[in-house]
Amino acid sequence: MKILHVIPSLGQGGAEKMLALLVNHPAPGQEHHIATFIDGAPFYDIGPHVKLHRLAGGRLGLAGAPLALARLAARLRPALVHGWMYHANALCAAARLGGAKVVWGLHNSGLASQLKGSTMAVSGLCAAMSGLIPWRIVYCAEHVRQNHQRQGYAVAKGLVLPNAVDGREFFIDPAARARLRASLGLTDDQPVIGLAARLAADKGHAVFLEAAAVLARRQPKLAVLVCGRGCQDDNPQWRELATPFGLGGRLCALGQWAAMNDFYNCLDLLAITSPIAEGAPMTLLEALAAGAAVAASDVPGLRGAVPPEGRLCPPGDAAALARAMAEMLARAAPGRSAISRDWVLARHGVEAVAAAHAALYAQAAAQGR
Repeated sequence: MKILHVIPSLGQGGAEKMLALLVNHPAPGQEHHIATFIDGAPFYDIGPHVKLHRLAGGRLGLAGAPLALARLAARLRPALVHGWMYHANALCAAARLGGAKVVWGLHNSGLASQLKGSTMAVSGLCAAMSGLIPWRIVYCAEHVRQNHQRQGYAVAKGLVLPNAVDGREFFIDPAARARLRASLGLTDDQPVIGLAARLAADKGHAVFLEAAAVLARRQPKLAVLVCGRGCQDDNPQWRELATPFGLGGRLCALGQWAAMNDFYNCLDLLAITSPIAEGAPMTLLEALAAGAAVAASDVPGLRGAVPPEGRLCPPGDAAALARAMAEMLARAAPGRSAISRDWVLARHGVEAVAAAHAALYAQAAAQGR
C-alpha cells in the first residue's frame, strides 16, 4: 500500500517531525513517499526506505507544483494522499481531481492572530474546499479541531490523532546531561532552565527572559539555555531582545540545535511561554520523555497537556513564571522524572499513534479510490 505525503518542506518543525516519526514506524506492507515543493534537505531522519519527490522547479517553479503532483499521483496510484499543513492541503486538490483519495493534516492552533495574512487566506480556501476534497481531516488536538470547524471546515470529516514522541529517541540520559553541561562550562549541581523555540512573537521569548532575570537574582548559580532558529548571538534581533534583561554570561543561546535529547537532559526545567495558543507542541512531549520538569503558559494546546508534576502559569506573566520555576527547582528531587516520562509515553507513545494512522490508511485502501 502506497501513501503519498505532501508537505511544503522537511525542515525543522512540529509537523515535519511528526511525519518523520510516522514514516520511521510503518505498518507491514506500507510504502511511504514524500513530495515537497520548497527546497531544502530533510532536517530529521526519514529512514532509508522513504522515496522523496520534488514538485517544484524548472521554468514553472512553484506554479508547476499542482501539475507535478497530479502527474506523480497518477504514476504512483497511492491508496491515499496525505497533506500536511494549509498550503500542502490546498495543493492536494490537484491529486483529488485525478481521482486520488485525500486526507488533510492540520497541526497548528488555527487562530488568525498566529497566522500570516496569506496563510489565513489559504486556510479559508481550504475551509471552502473541505466538503469536497478531503476524505478525512486529521487534527493534532481537540482544540485544533474545534478552532478549524468554527472557521468552516467540514465537521463530519474531522478526527483527532495526537502528536507522538519516540521514547527510544528521547530518554533520561545522565551521560548526555554531563556531556553538554561540561561543554558549556556548567556543573552538575547548577540549576539550569531553558526554552526551545524559534525566534517569533508567538513563542514568548521576552516573558521567559524576564522571568529568568527575576529568578537569577534569587539563584546566583542559575544558567539559562535557549535554542531555536534565530536564537543566536550573531543575530541582531536576538541581541536586541535579550540584552536588556541583563543575563550576561548566564545566558547561552545555541541557535538551531539538532541534539535535542542532550538539550532536554541538560536542563532541570523547560519553560514553554507561548502567549496565545499552541497546536500540540512536540517540544513538550520530547522534554517530558527526557525527564525534564515543565512550566508552561495556561493556553490551549498546553492546558491539559502538562502532567500533574508540571505547572501552568498565566500567559505573559513573567513574575508568575519565575515563582513557578523557583518552586519547581526547590522541590525537584535529584535525577530526572521517570513519572513524567511514563505519563507522556502512555498518552503519546509513537507506537500507538503510528498504529492509529496505519488503521486510517488501511481504511482508506479498503474503500478504494
